[in-house]
Amino acid sequence: MTIGAFTVDTALFRNAAAWVARWVPTKPSQPEWLGMSLEVYDEKLTFGSYDENITAQGTIPAEGSDTEVVVSARLLASVASTLPTSERTFVKFMGDLVIIKTGAVTVTLPPMGVPLYPSTFSSIKLPTVAWIPGANLDHAVQRVASAASRNEFAGPLQ
Repeated sequence: MTIGAFTVDTALFRNAAAWVARWVPTKPSQPEWLGMSLEVYDEKLTFGSYDENITAQGTIPAEGSDTEVVVSARLLASVASTLPTSERTFVKFMGDLVIIKTGAVTVTLPPMGVPLYPSTFSSIKLPTVAWIPGANLDHAVQRVASAASRNEFAGPLQ
């Protein structure tokens, strides 16, 4: 088990954990696919999940040592959703414990085996095909979604 610690913005931690957990399969063919990897390298925390069809990755800024751990994706997302956003979140990997602390709230999670979960995200360097600000992407998706909707009332009501 890797030993390490990092600090992140709680709101970003909550959102990234929830987004990546959505892509975790409900009935995977391999038990390790129920996990979510947390990898800290170069002051960035990367959340990752994968199965034979989908790979999901989210990256947020982090302060701490380079390290990695795998935890239950749904359990992490559930815990992260209850954290108070008024403080920063401190996460520590220590032996067979993952300790998450935000303000007065402290939660301990069991890690999953890192050797069973491939370290895909830190080793793969994909080229950037395009970059678009989130607000612009949101605006474009909203316009296309109403046009692509099969609901005949979507257009006139929006």
